[in-house]
Amino acid sequence: MQRTPLQVWLGYQQSLRPCQTGLLLNMDVAATAFIEPMDAIPFLAQSARASDVQRMTAMQLRKASHAVRGVQVSASTR
Repeated sequence: MQRTPLQVWLGYQQSLRPCQTGLLLNMDVAATAFIEPMDAIPFLAQSARASDVQRMTAMQLRKASHAVRGVQVSASTR
């Protein structure tokens, strides 16, 4: 079983709000998903659960396409 390239980070969000009796401390638990930094080809393979990126089925291509929406990619030379 392949592991997913996503990480979930938990944290707290807090704010002070004015109310009729003074200030109110508003605290909330927050969770945000982050994608692990990795190369694009292994990311596509893991997100589509494919062993070979060049021979993906139509369903795997849809999964890979959905996984890269909104993902920020940076190019680097080695």
